[in-house]
Amino acid sequence: MSKKTGRSLGEKIAAERAGPLQSALIKATDSEALPPKEKHLQALIKYSFFQESCPTIAQTLVERTKKKSWIPVLKSLVTSHRLLRDASKDFARMLSGIQGPFQLGYFTDSTSPEAAHLSVFIQRYSIYLNQKVQCFKKLGYDYCHCKSVAEGDQLARISPPDIFELLEIVLDQMSTVLDITDGDEINSIVGNLVVKEATTYLFKDVLRLWICANSASCNMLERYFTMEKKQAQITLRLYEQFVKLCNRTDKFVKVCSLVGCNDGKSIPSLGEAPSVLLPKLREYIQQASSSVSRPARPEATAPPSLSPAAPAPAAADPFGPAIPLGEVDPFAPADSAC
Repeated sequence: MSKKTGRSLGEKIAAERAGPLQSALIKATDSEALPPKEKHLQALIKYSFFQESCPTIAQTLVERTKKKSWIPVLKSLVTSHRLLRDASKDFARMLSGIQGPFQLGYFTDSTSPEAAHLSVFIQRYSIYLNQKVQCFKKLGYDYCHCKSVAEGDQLARISPPDIFELLEIVLDQMSTVLDITDGDEINSIVGNLVVKEATTYLFKDVLRLWICANSASCNMLERYFTMEKKQAQITLRLYEQFVKLCNRTDKFVKVCSLVGCNDGKSIPSLGEAPSVLLPKLREYIQQASSSVSRPARPEATAPPSLSPAAPAPAAADPFGPAIPLGEVDPFAPADSAC
């Protein structure tokens, strides 16, 4: 359990003397080993919709990550993550104008064994947030933002080759999220409330990314047996990557549920993507390689729905819809209406 260090005297004085915006920034990222308070996050979300405030918010949070103590650094990352999800998109735009906003790949706080342990978490967490910012810079949106549901829905309709690039971006982000919590780092969630808050946001992100990847995979597989060999090879590679990430995601979601990072939501198993389909996909490519003309689309080997909880589908309806998550609403931002 983290030792509860309070806000420093300097932070208290600075917060008292500062205006409302700077005061909220200081209080959200202070030296107290507790997550940023919701009222301060809500204030920053509100200020992000004022054009003159966004540069100040982005620059201040980046500066706060240059502190030597893990507490203000991690709280600055958590605050940035929340704003990337729920604040004005101008905030992400401001961060994307900074070259590598979170330069923490070598961050180390060796003041205690816990601090050294959390330094690894901070390093990996910063890599993911930088990746989110770069994704926004490239696409103009973030699939995990509360206002970007429509962009995610489009993955079910976009044709190759555009769908390949977009799915690769989604899968790369999923992999980076799961890399953060691989190994013993996940155990620190139980005793560290700031890490638990960060992991709650990661949990929401990975569910959103999984839904996007599932929609894109269903889209590609519906077209698979009409594809040329090159596109089929790309589809197979991406689908194999998705199947592997499904198992890792399922493990991560179960751990989050055990330690209370799932907001009390019941999530069905995500680790049962139909890997049984892989032999048929590979066989199609082999047939395309050995035949002058592309083989006709097999009638009985079309891809099943990717529903993680469903049994093997009937041959009469091989192309099921993208998976609904029932009553689960992973798109909802933490304690904030979009």
